[in-house]
Formats: sequence, C-alpha cells, structure tokens
Amino acid sequence: MKKSSVKYLGVAAAALLAVAPLAAPALSATTEPAQVQAAVNGLPQFVFGKDNKVTPQDSGYASLGNGAFQAVHATNTIYLGQTPATTVLNIDGTDKPYFSVQGAYFTVSGSQYGNGQFYVQAKDYWTKNYSISGNIQTDSAAVGDKPSVFEGPATPATGATATRLTNLLNAGSVTATAAYTDEAKNTYFAFTYAGKTYFVPEKDVTFAQGALVSDVTGTATTNDDDTPTYNDANAVDYTGTLVRDKGTKLSVSKVSKTSDGTVVAYFVENKSDNGNAAGKWVSANDVTFTATTPAKVTTKKLPAGTVVYSKNAATIYSDAATSKDSGKKLATDVTEWRAFEEALNDDGDVVAYRLGTNQWVKASDLALQKDKDGVFATAKGTTLYTSDGDVAGSIQADGVYKVYAERHINGKQALKLGTDSQWIYAENGAYYPA
Repeated sequence: MKKSSVKYLGVAAAALLAVAPLAAPALSATTEPAQVQAAVNGLPQFVFGKDNKVTPQDSGYASLGNGAFQAVHATNTIYLGQTPATTVLNIDGTDKPYFSVQGAYFTVSGSQYGNGQFYVQAKDYWTKNYSISGNIQTDSAAVGDKPSVFEGPATPATGATATRLTNLLNAGSVTATAAYTDEAKNTYFAFTYAGKTYFVPEKDVTFAQGALVSDVTGTATTNDDDTPTYNDANAVDYTGTLVRDKGTKLSVSKVSKTSDGTVVAYFVENKSDNGNAAGKWVSANDVTFTATTPAKVTTKKLPAGTVVYSKNAATIYSDAATSKDSGKKLATDVTEWRAFEEALNDDGDVVAYRLGTNQWVKASDLALQKDKDGVFATAKGTTLYTSDGDVAGSIQADGVYKVYAERHINGKQALKLGTDSQWIYAENGAYYPA
C-alpha cells in the first residue's frame, strides 16, 4: 500500500501555528499590577455556621408560584450541613438568604400538611460585601497578640490551627481576600490557609506592608543541623520539614526584608538539587548567605522566524545570564519555539535564547535542529542550502531522498538530505514520514 505523502508546506504552517497557542501559557509574561487589585470572586456570597438545621419551631415559606408564598412550619428537625442549599428571597422587602429544604414535610396554619420544597430564613450567617487583596496584621494596640479567628459564624478556630493562624496574623503573613458582615454590621476579613477559609474581625487587625520580597542570586548555607523551613516570607509558618545537615548549600532566588531593610528569610529555588527545602523559605538567622555574581553576557537579536527545539521541560529564567529562576518550565507537549534574541558570553558562545518577554532558556537545553526520519520527494533544480542559510547548489535529479534532520533556515522549515550543505526548504516537495 502506498504511503500517503505530507505536503510539507501545510505541515510547516500548521506546526508553526500550533507553537504559538501551546507555547503561550508557558512563555506568557507575568505582569505585576501597578496597584493592588480586587481578588477573584471565589468565595461564596454567604458563610454559615457549622450547625445548620431546621427545627419544628422554625417558620418558613412554600412557593405558590408567580412570586407568591404561603407561611409554613417544619414538622421535624432537619440537619442541612455546613454548605446548605441556599437561595436569596425578598419576602418581607429585603433580600435575605433562605435555606432551601428539599423533600421535607411541613404544616400550613398548624392543621394542614404538605411536603416538598420550602424555604426557611437562614440564621447565623455572614454576607460577603466586597473583595479585597492586602496583607493584614494583628492590631496589637487593640487586642495584644490574640486576635479572634473563626471558621464561620459562631465557630471559633481552636487547637494547633488557631495557634498557627494567630502567629501568621501577628507576623503580617496573612492576605485577606474578602470582607463579610454579620447581621449586626460587624465586619470580618476572610483569608485562606491550607485550602480552607478563615475569618478575623476587622477590629482585631490592621493592614500591613508585610515582608518586602525581591530577587536575589546566591547560596544559603545552613549554620546548624535540623534547619527548619517555612511556607511564608516572614519565616513563621513552619512546614514541618527540616534540612538535616549543617553546611548544606541551598540555591536561593528571593529575599524578604522588613521595612527598615533587615533580612528576614531566603526563598529556596524549587529544583531537585535543593532537596526537601525546595520551594520553601529558610530564616536568615539559620543560614549564611553568599551572593553569586551573574556571568556577563551580551544580547543579540535573531532573524525573524528563528526556531529552536526543546529537549525537555527546561527551566525558564527571567534574565539573559540565566541566574534567576522564574519558577516556570517549558511545556513538554511542544518542541518548536520561536526565539527572538540570543545571549552570548565573552567568548562569543551562545548561552541562552529568549523565547518571550524576560523568558530565557539555556542553550544547553535547546537545539537548532532535531533528528527526523522519512523521505522527501523533490524535483531536479531545487535549491540546496547550508545550515547557515547560504546557497550550496541544487538537486541534480528528480527523486525521493532520505531525510536525516529538521531545522529552520532563513525563517523557513528545512530538511537535511545529506551533509550540512544539503538542506532543502520543506515547502519545495512532499514529505513521507517513516
């Protein structure tokens, strides 16, 4: 059976088009807002206490349709859980949350009975008023060092979790994301910790600057055995993980400081060489920092259409000297990437390529060509090129030629048919995959 050919112009165009949308998430620049912006509205409009239930003493309403309701009473106790089905109704002229009670029995006027859905006004709830984004810190002048922390209305946080959250609030390591009010118009700031939402009264806290975090390049060497690691830049939220050995060298990429410039902690780069400290913070008091001077490089623009090939999920750096790990990596489902600049060392060797805004990848993790199998059918007289893009002759006879590699030459996809002086534009024939 004859193999189907691939008209390589079409493949090249499709491949290049595919690079852009697939590569974009990995290479898109992160833009820091000039001002604090509202948080995403991810928290619910209402927050309820743990013990949500309907009792026989609770009055409610059954819908009669067309906006009309009939007063009813529950006939038994119904437990609704921590996230009850809720709807907002305006029965007495004010929008309020009502629990939606499904498939339950109720009485009408104390003598008639019915069943199905009815609504009971919620008790012990807080209403979300607005979204915010900012660090909050215990107002020591108001409450000392013991702010009240809640899991919800009438539900204080207790135990080790409450102690840890108190420490975070005292250090200014908590970011509030929304403000809620109770029926008495008291305000509570909501924040998330370990995947769960907690609340602190507005009167117990104040907005704080928090730790000032900036980039740094260097090594933090542990001063003693059993160095603790932390989740936050204030080195308060202990992860439970220790760096066991004194003298362990950790590659760090960020430093946190107080407003007066005192160094608080270093962020350990999230890579395997840093062991169980990777992606965590270490206290400046527990390590000795040694700065690394980035290598000097010069940058040079590349011709339009330059493409490089990735070998793996390579690290993306934010500087041309590849000294600042951005925390991102190249996607593995894409192997072709447009390159816009190259970085060269003092010897003129290429050390990195820029694939996006402030997004550099080491040249050692990339290649200018990749191996390829199959054959290529083309016609006599078709131009051949060197790998540098110079004309190197032409095809001497119509035929089908073995393909060894692929690269981009003069902004076009090209196939290697022999030596480095025998490259042909992929658009000038038909490619048959192996």
